[in-house]
Amino acid sequence: MENLNITFRDMNMGGVLRSVPMSALADVAYRNTFAGIRRMDQQRMVTLSSNITAEYQPKQTQVVNAVKAALLALPSTMGSRSVLPAKTPK
Repeated sequence: MENLNITFRDMNMGGVLRSVPMSALADVAYRNTFAGIRRMDQQRMVTLSSNITAEYQPKQTQVVNAVKAALLALPSTMGSRSVLPAKTPK
């Protein structure tokens, strides 16, 4: 993947076609991910999770509420919606 060439037209050089390896444009990292697309009621679903560091443990409720508020404030695009669980699982 790092050696995959990206071809583009360089308008700064009069429209010359250039080709550079992907590694020159981005850091490629391989990680374990889900093997498929999760769905709920036939709609694609994304699950966000994180660990709250010890520094923020005393303010855990405030941190979770701030994240929820930020998610709900995101604009709905192309039929997307934010759905939050009624209760945070432990």
